[in-house]
Amino acid sequence: MIGYLLITYGPKPTGSLNSCKAALQQLRNLFFVAEKLTGKRELKSKHDYAREVCSLDSLPELKALLIKAREADAVILIDTFDRIFSKCPKAERARLFIELKEYSGHFKDIRSGEDIGSLTAKNIVRIMNATSPVKYVLETAPQRSRHSEDKREQTRKATRASQEARAEAANRKAEELQVLKIELLKEQESITDADLAHEANERGLQTTRGGRWSTAAVKRALKRLEDPTEKLG
Repeated sequence: MIGYLLITYGPKPTGSLNSCKAALQQLRNLFFVAEKLTGKRELKSKHDYAREVCSLDSLPELKALLIKAREADAVILIDTFDRIFSKCPKAERARLFIELKEYSGHFKDIRSGEDIGSLTAKNIVRIMNATSPVKYVLETAPQRSRHSEDKREQTRKATRASQEARAEAANRKAEELQVLKIELLKEQESITDADLAHEANERGLQTTRGGRWSTAAVKRALKRLEDPTEKLG
């Protein structure tokens, strides 16, 4: 399949059209049709860069393509003729249309499905009144996926936030035990971790995971107040 693109804004392309913003939607449209017609996303293409189109001579690549297509009995596809006529002064459009009709049978508009030489009156009126910018979309741009490193960074941030939340909760539980221990020491000279665990359970105090206090968990919690990095069981 041979496609034709007209670039009418932005810098003049110097390399692949895949990096040319003005060509992307046209490429997507043409590739979409290529896949529908042939089952493959394969496309041979040519393009012109023109801010204004006064005649076919303003589009040397298209003119050369059409001459070759007529000689080889081939067809050139454009996604919509509007792209050409929207950049042509209205006073020159009828003459441009006559020039293009010389290649009847070899230049087809995807939008209407019609050849330049057999356009219906409705579609002739359409192209004669085409305005810029032309917005014709057959296939939308694919969703841009985040780079794998971006995804890993998001995961790291979520992990850090979760760790900080657990640490804060653990600190609060440790402080609760410390307050309880100070309260009990006002009534007795000393208290073991086992006694503190028993009293915490009697009062309905729970660990960060909603469980009952054990001697080991109490020991870790109190140690946490000395070293905040200590894990709470």
